[in-house]
Amino acid sequence: MNTRRQFLRLAPLSLLSGCCSLDRTFVDSDVHLPDGMLIIDPHCHVFNGRDLNIAAYMDSERGKPGSEYYLPYKVGGPVLHFLAQTIREKAWTGEAELDELTEMNRRGAMRMESRSRSAAPLRAQAQLAEDAMREAESNVGAALETATRRDMQRTLEAARISRMPESTLETEAVRKEALRAYQSADRHHPLKAYSFRRWVNAHNLMQTYPEVDLFTPAMLDVDSWLAADRWGIPSTPMDLQVQIMEEISVYSGGRVLGFVGYCPRHQARAVASGVAANQTPLGIVKRAISRGGHLGVKLYPVMGYQPWDNASLSRFPPGHDSPPSGAELDAAMAQLYTECLGLHSAPIMAHTNSSHGTSELFEMRAAPLRWKPVMNQFEGLTINLAHFGGHALESWTDESVEMMGVAEHRVFSDFSCFTEVRCSRFAALLERRIEQWRSESPYIAARMMYGSDWYMLTGADILSRKGKGIGPTYLKRWYHALEKNQIPQDMVANIFGRNAADYLGLRDSRVLDRIDTFLENRGIPQPRWRSRVPHEVPPSSAVPIRTA
Repeated sequence: MNTRRQFLRLAPLSLLSGCCSLDRTFVDSDVHLPDGMLIIDPHCHVFNGRDLNIAAYMDSERGKPGSEYYLPYKVGGPVLHFLAQTIREKAWTGEAELDELTEMNRRGAMRMESRSRSAAPLRAQAQLAEDAMREAESNVGAALETATRRDMQRTLEAARISRMPESTLETEAVRKEALRAYQSADRHHPLKAYSFRRWVNAHNLMQTYPEVDLFTPAMLDVDSWLAADRWGIPSTPMDLQVQIMEEISVYSGGRVLGFVGYCPRHQARAVASGVAANQTPLGIVKRAISRGGHLGVKLYPVMGYQPWDNASLSRFPPGHDSPPSGAELDAAMAQLYTECLGLHSAPIMAHTNSSHGTSELFEMRAAPLRWKPVMNQFEGLTINLAHFGGHALESWTDESVEMMGVAEHRVFSDFSCFTEVRCSRFAALLERRIEQWRSESPYIAARMMYGSDWYMLTGADILSRKGKGIGPTYLKRWYHALEKNQIPQDMVANIFGRNAADYLGLRDSRVLDRIDTFLENRGIPQPRWRSRVPHEVPPSSAVPIRTA
């Protein structure tokens, strides 16, 4: 049985592990991916602790006894809150990072990809990233080491944690555990990634998976559904996050193209307040996709809203302000769907797993089948039901497959944050399920996608064997799981890249022209993925993109 002290040690690492669960049975990851195979990761993240109210996000797990994170949070709450406060305070602000990135891109020497790819600029770029990581680690570590009793008391009082074991409230114990957790985490772990600059996280992502041609990291806009920041630190506005992502796209040579976060609550409030149309969340989405090199939109319905028919609901999370009505939320969602169709069916990625919502009740509003009325009403809309329904091919997986099997709907799903892929039994289960799905509908195989959920994927790394977890090997483990079970090579190629190219609209000349124009205006040559995207549509692929 785990002791209270062990729970304290595990809590900061398990709670921040994103959508994954721990599996200790390993399969081989020493495999070679085919040369020239298009690989796209449509589900990853590079945001930092200034972009998300970490403490309030963690608070939501405390009220869900059924959550795998409930017990670690209940016991380790003080440590988590102190870590969240310190990391959020020390993380680089959006304004400072935008200035730095803009100057880096102006010089042009630090781009990750160029036609020359000479060694000197790449070494200089790697050294800049290393220096930036050391700086962040030093700043956070020093803050944790020098925290005073007054700092700690402020944290514990703000956390409002009651009925906690007395020993966990000892300020010195909390400080030491927070420092140990941060120092023990590797640079792929959320504890570190939250404290790094966003371009550094993008650098680490590209270095971790050099085989991947294109990454589309998603930003989150969820703070309005959570309690107000207890220390008065504002989250980075979405329009500023979009500007930073544009510079990261330039820095990466077009290997990183973002998904802009959208919150219907923010949109409804902006409309009701008379905000100018181009300054609303919807206006930011339109500008980011039409001119800013972004490819799609990220939604997070588990916060407490449905994809459609919110007007039928009587209760919403309170957040830190008065929530709009269900009808107003529906209007904000309809505006987004219409705008996406007008942008040549710009893809939407929706968190579709019963995890990390504001409560277990509100998480149910993200269920895959709740997208059915949306797909029926907004013909031609493109959606990724992210996480394929949940872990171990259970939970909402069957609902996701049902949605993907409808010929006239452009519904995809990604296998992101499936840490079970390292388990031999999961690989066997995967083979059986894929054969089952292929027999049910010819469209399903053309709509399955690889995805990592990096860096949230890496949250369990510190707990796994010898401190080496699945994060850096996730791509190869997925390839091994498919290859081992003799999945046809053509289907494997579809899952790893071709299906995502279809989902992202990369076979549509209008979308490609939009991205080409963005990169050309910034002096960036065509990236590698541009020549690898096949023009033909995969067998049994989705219906054509609607022409606006």
